[in-house]
Amino acid sequence: MAKDFQLIHITVDEARLKGASNRLRNQFVGCMHAHNELTILNRLLMFTMNDTGNSELHNSAQSAQMWCMLQILAAKLFETWAMLTERFLRSNPPDVVARLEPAQQESLQWLTDYFGNGQPFKDSALKIIRDKTAFHYDRLNLTEAADNLAAGENSLYLAQHPANSLYYMGSALVFRAIFAMIADKADGAGFGMGRLRLCEGGSSASAGAQAQSSRPRARVGPARASRFARVRTSAQRLGKAFERRRLVHLHGSGSSMVTLASRPRLN
Repeated sequence: MAKDFQLIHITVDEARLKGASNRLRNQFVGCMHAHNELTILNRLLMFTMNDTGNSELHNSAQSAQMWCMLQILAAKLFETWAMLTERFLRSNPPDVVARLEPAQQESLQWLTDYFGNGQPFKDSALKIIRDKTAFHYDRLNLTEAADNLAAGENSLYLAQHPANSLYYMGSALVFRAIFAMIADKADGAGFGMGRLRLCEGGSSASAGAQAQSSRPRARVGPARASRFARVRTSAQRLGKAFERRRLVHLHGSGSSMVTLASRPRLN
């Protein structure tokens, strides 16, 4: 994205907002709020991808940070679809959906096929992340993950202040377990916790992003499509990082969201 860009400032007429139906207000406000959340989470995810150092501590902290932001973003993507389903697809009359252009209808159909159009939603990778780790601390089968820890993944970093401590083993085990679960759901047959399995799980976890970076372009626009493409790349990098224990050098500039080695002590 170019450094210089233009913004158009629009003010909403208060009388029209007050005079709108409750259904219309919920549609309008829900989309704006969801957009803000996804944009902010995406920016935070980009911050976590910036290089901060070249040590086991830095690599472990960056892996945990990236996964934390990625899973929250994935869960919010699912929740955004749930909101759109409730407020638009099930609306009566279906005024907004009925006015979509053919290319937009095609994108909407793809998203419906991926997520499902109501309760229960399909067990997509994004829904699994949302249910198991992002918004709920569900029980995971950690037996196989514990039997396949890579070198250094049993590490804990304790500091004088809890905010500077990092229990890396916890994130590593959860990451392995959830990505193996996603891969198993995708093909119906699990075959271990190796690098291939983790990469498959990472790729599946970004399946929604993969599709939304191509087919729904007509609906979401190039900027949103690029955002989903970066989420896909982040998930693939995470799978490789946890398997071989060290992060690859990720592209980015600026300061990291958190650097444990240099973070000021909190009093």
